[in-house]
Amino acid sequence: MSLRNAPHGERPLGSPGSYNFRLFVVGQSLSNIGTFFQIIAQSLLVLKLTGRASSLGQSVALQTLPMLLLGPWAGTVLDRIDLRRLLVVVSLLAGVEAAALGALTEAHMVTLRWVLLLSFLLGLIQPFNRPASQAILSDLVTRDRIAGAVGVANAVQASGRLGGPALGALVYSWRGPAACFFCNAVSYLVVVLALAMMRRSEMVPRARSTRGRAQLRDGLRYIRGQRLLADVVVVNVFVGLTVFNFQTVFPAMTRFVFHSGAIVLGLAESINAVAAVVGGILLARHLRRPTRRTLGIVCTLLGLVLAWSALAPSVGSFYASMVPFGFVIVTYSSIAQTIVQQHTLPEYLGRTMSLLTLGQMGTTAVGAILTGWLTDAVSARASLGLGAVGAALSGLFFLVRSHGEAAAPAIAPTLAERG
Repeated sequence: MSLRNAPHGERPLGSPGSYNFRLFVVGQSLSNIGTFFQIIAQSLLVLKLTGRASSLGQSVALQTLPMLLLGPWAGTVLDRIDLRRLLVVVSLLAGVEAAALGALTEAHMVTLRWVLLLSFLLGLIQPFNRPASQAILSDLVTRDRIAGAVGVANAVQASGRLGGPALGALVYSWRGPAACFFCNAVSYLVVVLALAMMRRSEMVPRARSTRGRAQLRDGLRYIRGQRLLADVVVVNVFVGLTVFNFQTVFPAMTRFVFHSGAIVLGLAESINAVAAVVGGILLARHLRRPTRRTLGIVCTLLGLVLAWSALAPSVGSFYASMVPFGFVIVTYSSIAQTIVQQHTLPEYLGRTMSLLTLGQMGTTAVGAILTGWLTDAVSARASLGLGAVGAALSGLFFLVRSHGEAAAPAIAPTLAERG
């Protein structure tokens, strides 16, 4: 009996177990490890070339700028096409970018300009890659198992930080940044292979949007009419702008505050990844119907953890803060994604997920510049403090809006999902 036709009680809600979903998990696990190889290597390479956090902020900003510009439009594409085929194409293109950066570095031809250019080219892929990787879950598991699938997917993403940064730091110290870039290029081939091996007969049918000039406007109108979705999507933009700048802030903390290098940075990332993986697994088992109040509590906790990181007097204290940070950050992402997946009609899912991803990634184009400037002008601690304030204010907003809130009904499963 396939997962799609299984009775509701036959499998635990938080344990999606289809063949296609398992392939997706394997591919994404290895790809995420490769991604952190490149993040570690590129961050340290830019700091080595320039010695300035603002230059690192520029490279991150150029990589996320296309998400800010193209993210909303990309969602209209996702609602019309086969997400599996799209992910094959963008994975191949991302692999080519990583290989090109590795070749330039190996040939001692890499400069800041090359890094910035290739970061921008990689960014052109992300408006399609990230939201498609989230939206495709609705093609792999039925709607009643979405919360569990989101928890597992976020645990998988966190598992990339579990080994990726530490292993990447070791490879960087042993063979240099080029080896890290080449490893990332190979990891994308694994993703392509996993997607190609999926069984089309086990894909869950999903309603697709029809072509139309007003698709984006229609999607925005739909979100505006759903108060819960609107709250999550809009506040997520503020969280992304002030909080999700770790690719700039953590390397700066390591280099300029603690005067350390790749090993310390990689170990910090891996420590928070352990907690994130544990959090993702627990969420996969227990997360059901999160609300604004749930998200408000998590945002408040995130603010407290970031304040701890900003005030950490030593590397050991900074390491200790990475444990609750990993748990809380994966919890925030899982709850936000679950609310969107559970309360969005299938034909609007691509556009809604693109706007959610825009909040976490597209705003980094501005946030990375802001935190890079703040780090150079004040310190990396000030940049983490900005994130703490942003998370706390977001938590307060959700808690105030949750007053008298009743759990909103999720979108009912389609006939195809009911089997």
